[in-house]
Amino acid sequence: MATTYGEYWSIPGLIASSSLSSGQYKPVKLSSTAGTVTACSANTDIAIGVLMNDPGTGEPADVAFAGLVVCYAEAAVTAGSYVCPSTTGRCVTTTDANDDAFGIAIDAAGAAGDLVRVILSHFNY
Repeated sequence: MATTYGEYWSIPGLIASSSLSSGQYKPVKLSSTAGTVTACSANTDIAIGVLMNDPGTGEPADVAFAGLVVCYAEAAVTAGSYVCPSTTGRCVTTTDANDDAFGIAIDAAGAAGDLVRVILSHFNY
């Protein structure tokens, strides 16, 4: 289980649209209200980054959009693979055309809930 991350860059001024107290180290997306974020819940969600703190509703959200972070994974994460959000709000390996990958996993996940290091880089798989 990876527990360290490197330098990352955050998007300033973002707010949690709902409680993300259990969202730390999970991918997030923009909400319908400008300047707010919410948890990802599908592989088709466009993750803008990984949440690095655990804000309550209306609190500042520290969203990493570039750099090296840790992210909670599903069991199906392979080292060196592109990752996208899963239906449980974690990251999962993707090989499906048109999934919106948000990074490349450095580590493999042995079980759902493991932390893996991810190099953040946005692209369409």
